[in-house]
Amino acid sequence: GALLALSKPPGLPVLGHPGELSLTLLLPALRRRLGLSAELHVVKAPTRECSGLVLLSGCHRTTEEIQQFFTNARRRGQYPATYLAVTVGVPAEAEGEIRTGLCWQQQGDTTMVRGCRGDWASQLPVHLTLLLCPALGDHQHSSRVGKVLGVPFLLPPEAAPTRTQV
Repeated sequence: GALLALSKPPGLPVLGHPGELSLTLLLPALRRRLGLSAELHVVKAPTRECSGLVLLSGCHRTTEEIQQFFTNARRRGQYPATYLAVTVGVPAEAEGEIRTGLCWQQQGDTTMVRGCRGDWASQLPVHLTLLLCPALGDHQHSSRVGKVLGVPFLLPPEAAPTRTQV
């Protein structure tokens, strides 16, 4: 079956609450706009808080097969995903492993993800910010990287409100 990938912004849920804008509510309009005859199904998508590619399928069987592939891989402890980003700056190390967990933090009216101690789940924009090389276009976390005389440093979340990346 046909597959379609699109970019989802952060804050857009895949399945929303009643009356809330969500990706699934937008699928019929997207199908009509693209002139597709088949109903679109979400194969894989990032969570509400994350931006990233959403994989859609026009074939129910294809959707099930790909979802089963990811489920089986997760059960085996394998994560068949590659994350790429264009960054502002270059990380100090060409490659490596980041072992920083993520936490939720309330900042005014906004709840945001920040780095904290632990070895659990990863989110690329937060980890790139901790490396002082925020992802290009990341308006949520990039304000935490400041510069003095051209040298980047990490600001605490409470001192760096979310703003449009320059």
